[in-house]
Amino acid sequence: MKLVVLDMLWGVSMLDYYISEYVAISLDESLHTVGMIHFLNENDESNLTSKRLKYGQGGFVVESQTAGWDRLLKFIPSDATVVFWNPDIANVIKGVNNSMSKKRRLYNNKICVKEVYSMMSSCEKRVAPLTFSVAIDELKLTFDTDDWKEPRNRGKTMVRLIRKLINSGISVDGDDFKRYFLSGAKHKLEGKKYFDLDMKYHQRKRRELVLESLRDRFTNYDFDGSHITVSLPCAAYKVNFKADDTEIVYRRYDFSRGEKREHIILEGSDIGKKVAAIADAIELIEKRLSYGVGNSEITRLLQAIS
Repeated sequence: MKLVVLDMLWGVSMLDYYISEYVAISLDESLHTVGMIHFLNENDESNLTSKRLKYGQGGFVVESQTAGWDRLLKFIPSDATVVFWNPDIANVIKGVNNSMSKKRRLYNNKICVKEVYSMMSSCEKRVAPLTFSVAIDELKLTFDTDDWKEPRNRGKTMVRLIRKLINSGISVDGDDFKRYFLSGAKHKLEGKKYFDLDMKYHQRKRRELVLESLRDRFTNYDFDGSHITVSLPCAAYKVNFKADDTEIVYRRYDFSRGEKREHIILEGSDIGKKVAAIADAIELIEKRLSYGVGNSEITRLLQAIS
């Protein structure tokens, strides 16, 4: 089972996106590293000099994405399987293949490691979106976060991740796992226990991220793992953070009775963006109340004369 681990870093120019770096690591049948190449796109002028000095031997500059792709095709053995974490890389390979002649295309079998790991790790129980960093945390693999965006370091870490997946898979399914892995038969991996994942750790980490995001907007708040509560001058608010289609429930600090509810849709899985959407909606309600019956000064006067 020969594998080539592939990772890329995207850059942005005034005209378009482009691939700033290419990293490929070749593994033999025993999952030992037998070779690595690292390309730097010369369009990435901001990092070119520093990365030349940092990586030195084994890395070189290419003048375009096409030139980098040519180098990559020469490096990947014809009998190797190409593996990567980001599913967008599959689209990149497809797009490049369509733009090149048949003799210069990548015909190898391709595997998205993210999809395989999702099947192996009971994704429905995960409390945070599945990212490369989450997978590294769940499997208790170490990684220097200062080098998180360096494809060379990400590639090396992904080699360790793949080794753990394959070894864990073989321990459960024997040699059949290699066939599942190479053929892309991901449905064969569902419903089995490959890892003992510490979900409590991730619940705690998720709570810390939510509280950190709330801290930027409010002074009196809390998060119990499922509901966000916020206290402001006009009202107390509560929102179910786990639900995408949910409500903001609030009770005003005045002589009015009962709870009020306003519908809100939380799109996406980014914690910071979801908290920001909730905060914006709460502040909009609070602003509206401050000009109405919920205004603290009006409430004080009404209570004084009642």
